[in-house]
Amino acid sequence: MLVVTVANLKGGVGKTTSAICLAQAAAEAGETAMVVDSDPQGSAMRWGQLALDRDEPLSVLVTAHAGADLPRYVESLSSTAVLIDTGPSRSNEDVKVLRSAIKAASLVVVPCQPSGVDLDTIGAALDVCEEHDRQAVVLLTRTKAPTLVRDVRAPLADAGAHVLDAEVPDRASVVRSYGFAPPPEVLEPYRAAWAEVSALARVETGR
Repeated sequence: MLVVTVANLKGGVGKTTSAICLAQAAAEAGETAMVVDSDPQGSAMRWGQLALDRDEPLSVLVTAHAGADLPRYVESLSSTAVLIDTGPSRSNEDVKVLRSAIKAASLVVVPCQPSGVDLDTIGAALDVCEEHDRQAVVLLTRTKAPTLVRDVRAPLADAGAHVLDAEVPDRASVVRSYGFAPPPEVLEPYRAAWAEVSALARVETGR
């Protein structure tokens, strides 16, 4: 089983979208994929229910579970690829759930927008991953100008962060995909990201 947690202590960086779309990409690649929604806001669960109500069901099962026993819960699942969606960490209880989700993971994907505030706050998530000896990789989301992306990649690399080659462009279709089965143009960058993430997760699982 490949277990990938999508985490960032900051909100609004694309965690739920990334969890859903990476899981969809994993399903396309032949995995039995599942999303575990550990965010009390329940955005991933709501996404899955809305898509079902609109007769556009996702290719993955979405379930909810939050708490300190996430590693045990994940071990009980029969899926071959599990994506854990996490919420922003605004309280001690949120941080406990986040730590549990990171401990359950083979690999942690940290979505990051190319902005100063995101760069300033991403270190907190990377530090938590390091505390629990989990490999973290950065997925750039809502990317625009290539020069801006280069300006973001450089400091992340200088800080020792592993930044995925794949990046998610800033498209209105990404925002509009909430509550629907993501269309091909939304999934395209996530397919490339999943190829990288799954390869790295297999290395971490087998080490």
